[in-house]
Amino acid sequence: FAGGNSGGVSPEELIEYGITEEFVNHVKGFTYMTFRDFPEERLTVTRGISPDSMASSVKLGPWQQHHAMLLIQAIPDFNDLRYVLCPGKMPEERFWEIYFVMVKDHLSPKALDFVVVEGAASGSKAVEERAEVAAVDEQSSLGAFTLAHDEDQVEEEEEDGGRYGNEDE
Repeated sequence: FAGGNSGGVSPEELIEYGITEEFVNHVKGFTYMTFRDFPEERLTVTRGISPDSMASSVKLGPWQQHHAMLLIQAIPDFNDLRYVLCPGKMPEERFWEIYFVMVKDHLSPKALDFVVVEGAASGSKAVEERAEVAAVDEQSSLGAFTLAHDEDQVEEEEEDGGRYGNEDE
């Protein structure tokens, strides 16, 4: 599929991380409103965590990080959508949880392997009850949600109103 094999990524690696032509077409249907209107009660990781503490409480797991990087290479417009929403409309951690919840049936069970930093969200009922989320291994590498982007591209999109309109304003 067009744009799916940038950066020297093998077709096998794309398939391993669920990036197929069918999957890309599915994700291309996600919009600003898809994320904005997503029901919070379907979230098990970031629900109950204040937006200010999410960055120190929840991280993408290694599989999720790599999938997200491949996804953004395959669908650059998805990264644009992310920058329209984050951080102004929602924390990045919530954006990625919504994304992975929406695509979980199309991906490996690793798609829900968030890393929840112990103690950072202690007492959070949502974190304690996360049935589908993998337990934290203190020796694991904690991945960040932030993915690299092209600053010039973002500036150009901001100047021309961006590809994704903000229906709230």
